[in-house]
Amino acid sequence: MPTSHLTGLPCLVLFAATMLAAWPAPAAAQGPVLLQVQARSGQETALLSAPCIRLVKASGVNVKLVAADSGQSLVYVSRTGDPTQFDVDAKTGQVAAEEGADCTAAAAVRLNVKTYMAPDLSADALGKAFNILVATFVLALLLESAFALLFNWRLFQEFVVGRSWRTIIMFAVSLTVVRQFDLDLMATLFDAYRGVSDMQVKRSWLTSALTAMIVGGGSVGVNRILVGLGFRSQISKVEEEHAQLASRRLAYISLTVRGISQDGGYQVNLVEAPCDTLPLTLGIVTRKGRMRLRALLFPNPDRFPRSGGHALDANLCYRISVTELHTGISYDTRGEPIGSPDAASPYRFAPGAIVDFDISVRPGTGP
Repeated sequence: MPTSHLTGLPCLVLFAATMLAAWPAPAAAQGPVLLQVQARSGQETALLSAPCIRLVKASGVNVKLVAADSGQSLVYVSRTGDPTQFDVDAKTGQVAAEEGADCTAAAAVRLNVKTYMAPDLSADALGKAFNILVATFVLALLLESAFALLFNWRLFQEFVVGRSWRTIIMFAVSLTVVRQFDLDLMATLFDAYRGVSDMQVKRSWLTSALTAMIVGGGSVGVNRILVGLGFRSQISKVEEEHAQLASRRLAYISLTVRGISQDGGYQVNLVEAPCDTLPLTLGIVTRKGRMRLRALLFPNPDRFPRSGGHALDANLCYRISVTELHTGISYDTRGEPIGSPDAASPYRFAPGAIVDFDISVRPGTGP
């Protein structure tokens, strides 16, 4: 073979490869892009928005182009009997130079649309749900009124921590009422929303417990459900907002004094102090063992207050101490004897802080 032919062949191959690389490739379909849309007969759902869209194919469903803020929008109008999954092919790009022409810089897009049925509640179902929730509200209000007598009883508050026992008592009584009088409102509510006349939801301890938890939560919780579902308008929350703002400026403390003799007692002292640059106290971390369950359920006679916390203004600083009544000796929060309550170390509490001081004292010792 002549040498000139051998030299020209690589050049020809190189030229052909260069031309193929520069040749524009056909637009390939992107995707498929999976979309999940809510389907309800006659409802319009936007599938795609772009400056310019040209619909290529829709698999037997009603898809149309409408004007949108961004240019055009591809909209699916669901109908009864439409498939739950279908493909839509389209081309998107920039606005064409002439009306009716193809989009410039067009790219093919394939949408794989998956529909699901949206809940469609009838007026009858909503009416039944309203009646059930009103009955729940009335039942919660009656139980609250009945047990206010017990929860406000001084003897009850003296021997147990009312806020801890209230949850246990209200749930137990609510569950007893629900089971005794067959007031499974949760199962009945499910049936109302499902739109069936005969009982389809099986009554069980689970649905009874859920009903008891809602009823035991009180009328405020049930009212919140009624407001959330739109059955009642929202009541003015000015007083509630003021209470929340006030609580954000408060800190809560408690003092537990260990080492108190049988015939002794301690006075809790609180003295305002200049803040200067004191650090914010958020809480106290300790490894001392405590009977947490007992402390939560029963008052502690060696603690101030006996349950809960004492509120302080978080904008102020305080010197905290205790004074032995029969000797007059004062101790700071570390249990160290001090000359007077004014000599205690100052504290500055962060808003919302909960600080529990555990003070171990040795009665009769002095500074």
